[in-house]
Amino acid sequence: MRRFSENPFSVTKAVDFTDDDILEYWVDFPGGYENLVNPTGPGAMLILGGKGSGKTHLMRFLSVPVQTKLFKGDIRQVTSSGFIGVYLPCGGLNASRFAGKHQEPEAWGAVFQYYMDLSLLQLGIATASLFVPLGSTELGQAAEEIASLFSPILGGMNSMERLCNFLDTERQQIDFAVNNAALTRVLNVQIRANPSELVFGGAAALTKYVQPLQHCRIAYLIDEFENLGADQQRYVNSLIREQRPPVSIRVGGRLYGVRTVETFSAGEPIREGSEYEGLRLDDRIRAIGDKGYLTFATSLCASRLRRHGIDVPRNPDEELRFFEEAFEDIESTRDGRPELDFVLGKHPSSEARPWIKELRKSLAESAPRGEAPEVFSEENIDHIVRRISVPESPLVERIGVHLLYLAWNEGRSLLDASEDISLQAATYLRGDDATSFAEQLRRWRADLTAQICRAYKQPVPYYGWRTLVDLSHGLPRNLLVILKQITNWAEFSGRSPFRGRPISRESQTVGIKKAAEWFLNDVAIEGDDGEILRGAARRLGQLFRTYRFAQKPSEVGVSTFSVDKNKLDDQTTQRLHRLVQWSLLVEEPRGHRDKNDNDRIDSKYQINRLLATYWEISTARRATLPLSAEECISLFDKSDSTFRESLAKRSAGMTPPFGRRGRILVQQGQQGLF
Repeated sequence: MRRFSENPFSVTKAVDFTDDDILEYWVDFPGGYENLVNPTGPGAMLILGGKGSGKTHLMRFLSVPVQTKLFKGDIRQVTSSGFIGVYLPCGGLNASRFAGKHQEPEAWGAVFQYYMDLSLLQLGIATASLFVPLGSTELGQAAEEIASLFSPILGGMNSMERLCNFLDTERQQIDFAVNNAALTRVLNVQIRANPSELVFGGAAALTKYVQPLQHCRIAYLIDEFENLGADQQRYVNSLIREQRPPVSIRVGGRLYGVRTVETFSAGEPIREGSEYEGLRLDDRIRAIGDKGYLTFATSLCASRLRRHGIDVPRNPDEELRFFEEAFEDIESTRDGRPELDFVLGKHPSSEARPWIKELRKSLAESAPRGEAPEVFSEENIDHIVRRISVPESPLVERIGVHLLYLAWNEGRSLLDASEDISLQAATYLRGDDATSFAEQLRRWRADLTAQICRAYKQPVPYYGWRTLVDLSHGLPRNLLVILKQITNWAEFSGRSPFRGRPISRESQTVGIKKAAEWFLNDVAIEGDDGEILRGAARRLGQLFRTYRFAQKPSEVGVSTFSVDKNKLDDQTTQRLHRLVQWSLLVEEPRGHRDKNDNDRIDSKYQINRLLATYWEISTARRATLPLSAEECISLFDKSDSTFRESLAKRSAGMTPPFGRRGRILVQQGQQGLF
């Protein structure tokens, strides 16, 4: 029965989908997901991704129930790809039961291994029974061979129904013993098979006797690896190491979910490129580039909208037109007025703007005491402010203030500078874009627009389809959550999203803000470092925010930093890695070339773009802020003192009088600062 929701994006987790949902919402990866996963390949694979990277959707899509629906029940089509996918979510094992309760870890390890083997065997048999009847001679022969894998050999198992009854009873008895061990203090379980024999031997028997499967691999799709403890993961790693035909093992987990790569073979680790291949979905998705990801994301969301009866173009290269976009008419936006109407409409142009008041205050407070009035007077301050003021164009005015601060920092005469800026602004407003003023405005436009919004206590706007896609930063679920929140807010505002007028910039901005709050709250980092890592993310947001909203920001669009990891201690390096695993940071694989040492490539990280909106900082990767090893370490310090001291030093260079000692001379023709 089809589920209905007014919000096409109400369900964002593939684990909550039906098989029909998995198929209907499926969007293939450029080049094909099947080619990435290669389920017919002889080696094992570890498929890792951040929360919402599409890992579960991918693995369930490859499972036989969904593939059968895809080919409308045509068995020949299902097996033509050379594999049958058997999907096992580790969360369904309730693996946390297999620990404690007054029992030794070794005992729990043996019971869990047997229980998992039984689970995989049962799923394999259930999958095979989709191709031939459970009571068929073929499955009867397979049952006899599987029965011989038990010790002692199970007699009388000449039909698959009997074997299935035994397996059901066996698992029920284990469940009973495990669930009651805390009360009985006894773990009364008999292990009837060697580890892994039921997995590999069972698959061999099924493909030997079941004719449709004779040329197929049994692809065990073991998902939710993060739900297993270290010892339990050790057993799955052992299956990977011991994998043999006709089995193909694909293990899916979150980036932070791999607790160990050791096996039970004398603790030997599994090695990427040897025992298994690694597939990191986040990296692969980001590697397709902005255009490829935009096409993928458009198709992903279009499938949701179509299912809710909303007409969407079939061309995946045609963008969704349900959202108010940024202004495309360059002539109408040269002074930024249309973009800022929602802020400025409440504030008459006759009022002194907050940045003008701030400039006047900074000039007055920076005047040295005891100087003659003619050297630094109220009249001179008024003159500077009048020359800088452009009431009809707040953005042009704000870039003028920025240029004046630059002149101040450079020690130039502020009277001379204000005259020059006034002439440049007038030239620009007459339509001349071939000036340094125009170039500075283009360079600082986004950051200074954000400053204007903040000055009027309005949210920094984020809107437009491309922006929404960009904010998801390679995690499809983040895009779905963004759209879910935007749709909810639009409906709350009395609109009918996707069925009338485009969704407003206000609804988009509010929805994105709520999605960012969800993202931050959803990061439940386990272990003692959890709060430290969340604190580090907050400090980074504060650092980048300081740059964006400084009176004279020294870098454009700061949301990225670099650091020489060779100078970091092991603990800080590991914590940086964990921030990447939890998708709070995204590491740039090419790194960042050091300005002073051309041969040195530092590590480079960008704060997750959705998280960037929480602090209203830039989502673009533009300027990169180099951090010293000491500054990077201070991000993770339990005390705020070291970080605040570092932040104060950086802030001083962006705040009048810009860390300089001396006095301002505003007379024409004199050096301004010394």
